[in-house]
Amino acid sequence: MFKFELCDKQQTLTSPYGICIEKLQNGTIPIKSSYLEFYVNDFTNYGLTQKCLLLKHDKAHLESLLIEHCGQDAGVHFVKSLETLNKSYSC
Repeated sequence: MFKFELCDKQQTLTSPYGICIEKLQNGTIPIKSSYLEFYVNDFTNYGLTQKCLLLKHDKAHLESLLIEHCGQDAGVHFVKSLETLNKSYSC
């Protein structure tokens, strides 16, 4: 089971979604939304809790922001990665 979870995380990190997040974090792509800035950069306990809430209740808004910043592929892979993201953030 652990092997599959590791593979899922690796696929997420190397997907257009993962590449987008990396570029947003390192400033290669400027973040134009405080909402997305929070999602990308806040890894405090509060931030992780908020990520879980966003993934559960506001994923369409996150998807649209990712598409706006990084293109359609990032949005598509975000949706495909939702289960892995929920597990990664212990939602």
